[in-house]
Amino acid sequence: MTAVTDSKPRANRKGTPCPPWCATDHDEVLVPEKDGRAAIYFDVHTAKIGDMMRGGPWADVLQGESDDHPHVYIGTCDMPAMDPKMARAIAGLLESVSWLGKEGITVLAAEVRRAASVIDGAGAGQ
Repeated sequence: MTAVTDSKPRANRKGTPCPPWCATDHDEVLVPEKDGRAAIYFDVHTAKIGDMMRGGPWADVLQGESDDHPHVYIGTCDMPAMDPKMARAIAGLLESVSWLGKEGITVLAAEVRRAASVIDGAGAGQ
Protein backbone atom coordinates (compact mmCIF):
# COMPACT_ATOMS: atom_id res chain seq x y z
CA MET A 1 0.00 0.00 0.00
CA THR A 2 1.38 3.43 -0.91
CA ALA A 3 1.08 6.44 1.35
CA VAL A 4 -1.12 9.31 0.26
CA THR A 5 0.86 12.54 0.07
CA ASP A 6 -0.43 16.09 0.14
CA SER A 7 0.35 17.54 -3.30
CA LYS A 8 -0.91 21.02 -2.42
CA PRO A 9 1.79 23.55 -3.37
CA ARG A 10 3.24 25.75 -0.64
CA ALA A 11 1.73 29.24 -0.40
CA ASN A 12 1.85 32.21 1.93
CA ARG A 13 -1.09 32.98 4.22
CA LYS A 14 -2.72 35.08 1.49
CA GLY A 15 -2.69 32.09 -0.86
CA THR A 16 0.07 33.32 -3.17
CA PRO A 17 2.01 30.23 -4.33
CA CYS A 18 5.62 30.04 -3.17
CA PRO A 19 8.33 30.12 -5.84
CA PRO A 20 10.47 26.95 -5.86
CA TRP A 21 13.29 28.74 -3.98
CA CYS A 22 11.07 30.07 -1.14
CA ALA A 23 12.21 28.88 2.30
CA THR A 24 9.96 31.16 4.37
CA ASP A 25 7.86 29.61 7.10
CA HIS A 26 4.72 31.62 6.38
CA ASP A 27 3.04 30.26 9.51
CA GLU A 28 5.75 31.65 11.79
CA VAL A 29 4.42 34.55 13.87
CA LEU A 30 6.67 37.63 13.63
CA VAL A 31 4.65 39.79 16.01
CA PRO A 32 2.18 38.02 18.30
CA GLU A 33 -1.41 39.10 18.72
CA LYS A 34 -1.66 41.80 21.40
CA ASP A 35 -4.27 44.24 22.67
CA GLY A 36 -6.77 43.22 20.02
CA ARG A 37 -4.27 43.62 17.16
CA ALA A 38 -3.87 40.62 14.90
CA ALA A 39 -0.62 38.72 14.77
CA ILE A 40 1.76 39.63 11.95
CA TYR A 41 3.15 36.96 9.65
CA PHE A 42 5.86 37.17 6.98
CA ASP A 43 4.04 36.82 3.66
CA VAL A 44 7.02 37.88 1.54
CA HIS A 45 8.81 34.99 -0.17
CA THR A 46 12.49 34.70 0.83
CA ALA A 47 15.28 32.24 0.08
CA LYS A 48 16.60 32.59 3.66
CA ILE A 49 20.19 33.11 2.46
CA GLY A 50 21.10 35.74 5.05
CA ASP A 51 19.86 36.20 8.59
CA MET A 52 18.14 39.58 8.86
CA MET A 53 17.93 39.16 12.64
CA ARG A 54 21.69 38.81 13.23
CA GLY A 55 22.26 42.55 13.42
CA GLY A 56 24.63 43.15 10.53
CA PRO A 57 24.61 43.32 6.76
CA TRP A 58 22.72 40.51 5.12
CA ALA A 59 21.52 39.62 1.66
CA ASP A 60 18.58 37.59 0.47
CA VAL A 61 16.15 37.01 -2.36
CA LEU A 62 12.78 38.65 -1.76
CA GLN A 63 9.53 38.65 -3.70
CA GLY A 64 6.54 40.48 -2.31
CA GLU A 65 2.89 40.36 -3.26
CA SER A 66 3.21 43.16 -5.83
CA ASP A 67 6.56 42.07 -7.30
CA ASP A 68 6.54 40.57 -10.79
CA HIS A 69 9.86 38.87 -10.15
CA PRO A 70 12.28 38.30 -7.27
CA HIS A 71 14.88 40.86 -6.26
CA VAL A 72 18.14 40.63 -4.38
CA TYR A 73 18.04 42.78 -1.26
CA ILE A 74 20.98 43.84 0.88
CA GLY A 75 19.82 44.68 4.38
CA THR A 76 21.04 47.38 6.76
CA CYS A 77 21.90 49.83 3.99
CA ASP A 78 20.14 52.27 1.68
CA MET A 79 20.28 49.95 -1.33
CA PRO A 80 17.03 49.27 -3.11
CA ALA A 81 16.11 45.76 -4.16
CA MET A 82 17.99 44.87 -7.33
CA ASP A 83 17.97 42.43 -10.18
CA PRO A 84 20.47 39.53 -10.26
CA LYS A 85 22.84 41.30 -12.70
CA MET A 86 23.14 44.32 -10.40
CA ALA A 87 23.51 42.04 -7.36
CA ARG A 88 26.47 40.27 -9.00
CA ALA A 89 28.04 43.64 -9.81
CA ILE A 90 27.65 44.75 -6.18
CA ALA A 91 29.17 41.46 -4.95
CA GLY A 92 32.15 42.00 -7.25
CA LEU A 93 32.53 45.55 -5.99
CA LEU A 94 32.43 44.41 -2.35
CA GLU A 95 35.14 41.84 -3.04
CA SER A 96 37.31 44.29 -4.95
CA VAL A 97 37.30 46.95 -2.20
CA SER A 98 37.61 44.68 0.83
CA TRP A 99 41.32 45.49 1.09
CA LEU A 100 40.48 49.16 1.76
CA GLY A 101 39.23 48.46 5.26
CA LYS A 102 36.32 50.23 6.92
CA GLU A 103 37.69 53.77 6.61
CA GLY A 104 38.66 53.38 2.96
CA ILE A 105 35.29 51.88 2.07
CA THR A 106 33.54 54.78 3.83
CA VAL A 107 35.59 57.29 1.79
CA LEU A 108 34.87 55.42 -1.43
CA ALA A 109 31.15 55.30 -0.60
CA ALA A 110 31.12 59.08 -0.12
CA GLU A 111 32.85 59.56 -3.48
CA VAL A 112 30.34 57.28 -5.21
CA ARG A 113 27.44 59.25 -3.68
CA ARG A 114 29.04 62.53 -4.86
CA ALA A 115 29.48 61.15 -8.37
CA ALA A 116 25.83 60.07 -8.41
CA SER A 117 24.81 63.54 -7.24
CA VAL A 118 26.66 65.10 -10.17
CA ILE A 119 24.74 62.90 -12.59
CA ASP A 120 21.45 63.64 -10.78
CA GLY A 121 22.20 67.36 -11.11
CA ALA A 122 22.87 68.04 -7.44
CA GLY A 123 26.44 69.15 -8.13
CA ALA A 124 29.82 67.99 -6.86
CA GLY A 125 29.39 69.52 -3.43
CA GLN A 126 27.04 66.84 -2.11
